[in-house]
Amino acid sequence: MEGFDDVIALQDVDISANGVAYGTGIWWYIRYGIPTLSSGSVTFEVSGCVEESFYYKGVLLTMWSESDGYDYNTVPYIFELRRYGYVAGRDDVTDALKIKMKVNDTWAETDYAALSWDPQQTYTFDVTWGDSIVRVYRDSVLYLTLAYPGEFVPNDHVIQIGSQPFRSRPAPAGLWVSGVRIRAF
Repeated sequence: MEGFDDVIALQDVDISANGVAYGTGIWWYIRYGIPTLSSGSVTFEVSGCVEESFYYKGVLLTMWSESDGYDYNTVPYIFELRRYGYVAGRDDVTDALKIKMKVNDTWAETDYAALSWDPQQTYTFDVTWGDSIVRVYRDSVLYLTLAYPGEFVPNDHVIQIGSQPFRSRPAPAGLWVSGVRIRAF
């Protein structure tokens, strides 16, 4: 269950053109180019994510500026929602989420939020941002909250679900994505 042939991408996108799927295996992703949103949400459904092939971390969602690129050292805006299968020395956070975010050249990140995961179940994720707060919900339960300085306003705003090849971050293996919705607030 890897790669695009296994990805069901049901685009129901309110403000942008349909996403474009790229890559294969653990390097697949769906990319949306949207107008810059200082506040908005991305909602998507996921299932799969085979634990035996998922050791350390993968990326569920990234946002950045297409024109600025994806260099941790030089770009002002990056958002990553990471999915961890295992964290060395942290048995309490096996199966976890974490946010890493750069706004106006200032990095912020959450601690790990442990969660259960059944590859046979479909989960709905909702990531909202605006008013200097980002929140991550899974099935309407709040898992992560992060305050950030100023506004998250990347030029040429890109939202990507799946791997982030620019930083060698794979998508969780066997991940299926559907029901993608992007909204402006």
